Amino acid sequence: MQRFSSRPSSDTAAVVSNAGDLVRDWLARSATGHITGADHLVLTMYQPDLVRDRLRGLPSRASEAAQTMQAFANALLKTPAVRRLASPPLLRGVLKLKHKFPNFGEAVDTLAQATALTNLHPMTSPCFSPLLLVGPPGIGKTAFSRAVARTFGVPFHMLQLSHATASFSLGGLDLQYAKDGPGWLANSVALSDCADPFVLLDEIEKAESDLHHDPRAALYSLWDDSASTFVDDGVKFPLNFSGIRWIATCNDMARLHGTLISRCTVVNVPPPTPDQTAGIVKDIYSGLLADAPWGRHFEPQLRAEVIEVLADQLPRDKKKAWFRRWAWLRCADSGTSPRRI
Repeated sequence: MQRFSSRPSSDTAAVVSNAGDLVRDWLARSATGHITGADHLVLTMYQPDLVRDRLRGLPSRASEAAQTMQAFANALLKTPAVRRLASPPLLRGVLKLKHKFPNFGEAVDTLAQATALTNLHPMTSPCFSPLLLVGPPGIGKTAFSRAVARTFGVPFHMLQLSHATASFSLGGLDLQYAKDGPGWLANSVALSDCADPFVLLDEIEKAESDLHHDPRAALYSLWDDSASTFVDDGVKFPLNFSGIRWIATCNDMARLHGTLISRCTVVNVPPPTPDQTAGIVKDIYSGLLADAPWGRHFEPQLRAEVIEVLADQLPRDKKKAWFRRWAWLRCADSGTSPRRI
């Protein structure tokens, strides 16, 4: 655990000096079920007595929907009600994200501020408002979110809101209306071992809504203090989702309601500059070579002219271009010797 036993670095001083809002957020959430245990911070996900009461209240001849809820409740009771939260990351590990994602500097600074406060007192958990990453498609918003979760050492869950057609995608659906039951969040987080994962809501502005259903409706509770007693409509007992670290991506913020935006830290993510692109190209190339079993057949570093050709493409397009190029090389050559690209 990194502690400030000597004069902090300029990076550390900068993030701590701008952390007033994060202090207020932490104080506001200090009563949301986060408890300091003997050697670690823990969170109470659910109250077993309330879950058992709900099971006893089900009709003797349960419908298919009630059986779904019963199966969820029984599975939940097999998981610990009190769960240990992840240890906070080191500040230098968070700041390192700037090297891989240089155009996400503002988002990294927000995470670094929360981490710096946590490292001042290791019995706390990094706490920050939901990050709303606004920018054009293909600039690496999803890749950045996955990298953040890896840095924090917690699971990563993603829900594509463009595919969510009703509010029960997040908050469940009352059993009397349909065969559906617990929502996606209850099944993804409440039944998992980790109470403080990162949850990415991809393309949040593209959720289809009407007068009766809005896939984002549950966020008005999940993104404020009531997240600690969130009631999924499919199960009818409270679950503590206050430990979740939220990231949402958006291409057009004009399609979001202002009251939802007010709950977020909005970060405008620009396309990388030409200088930043060179580093991104090299990093993507190195990652592809490391991940692919056939990567050893290619040169470990790109030539300058290749970097220049790829400089005008977005990160997502760079990967597509390389895969197309490698596939062509594979068809044109036996692969027994390295090829230049």
